[in-house]
Amino acid sequence: MKQFDELQLQTDQIAEENRRLTLSNQDGEIDRRELRGRVDVLEKAKAALALDTTRLGRSLSEARADIQTLENLNDVLTSESSSRMAAINDENRALLEELSRNRTDLQTQEDDLLRLNTNLEAREKEL
Repeated sequence: MKQFDELQLQTDQIAEENRRLTLSNQDGEIDRRELRGRVDVLEKAKAALALDTTRLGRSLSEARADIQTLENLNDVLTSESSSRMAAINDENRALLEELSRNRTDLQTQEDDLLRLNTNLEAREKEL
């Protein structure tokens, strides 16, 4: 009977350990499933971030190309503006010189007319 009691005790201990291990296994399985779910969520987030990185990289590249295009256009416009301003300045200078010559010519003509008028008045007095 003593052997039976010992065997019964061992069986009970083994059954208790088996029950504890089964519960521990179930807890481990639950933890594994939760962690697997987290891993899945993180992998999806990683994939989304990779797509975002690709999209942002493409957008950055396009933005840099747009900036370069705008800088080139700005350079062209600045150059054209400078050329136009130089041409306008040259034209204004030429017009001012012509205006000055015309004023001088008109003043000379006016002076000549005044002399002729004075001479005419003097001759009329003589007559």
